[in-house]
Amino acid sequence: MDGGMERINWRAFQKRVTQYFEEIFGCDFIREKEWRVGQEQVHKFDSISKDGNIVIECKSYTWVNGENIPPAKISTLNETLLFLSRVEAERKLIVMQDDFRDSDQKSLAEYYVDHYGGLMDDVEVWSYIPKDSIGDDEVYQVREAGEKYYD
Repeated sequence: MDGGMERINWRAFQKRVTQYFEEIFGCDFIREKEWRVGQEQVHKFDSISKDGNIVIECKSYTWVNGENIPPAKISTLNETLLFLSRVEAERKLIVMQDDFRDSDQKSLAEYYVDHYGGLMDDVEVWSYIPKDSIGDDEVYQVREAGEKYYD
């Protein structure tokens, strides 16, 4: 993978991911839908299937200067895990517009799973690399949903 790949802006990425997973799952999604995550707390999720069974959060992060861990972005990913842990859905996905470290081509999505997988419970993580058309995009599941450790 080329660390200098072309990236698309976050709004276009959200739209692309929604279109991709509508095709994969065979259902329609609502973009930027608010959903209750606590007694007096709501969160606006990037995409939720109309039946509420699939919740998707999109993240478009890069390594700092092509090499270093982005600590603030990792904190935001962990916050996303918290919000996803508060919803009842059959599938919960974090979809990352992936980036690859210059020195060893380590995927940022894979790094995140390697270091924080123990917090993910029933959350899936997907790597998404946009290409010229949605049919050419490189998409793969980095982490399958696991069991909740507290059930």
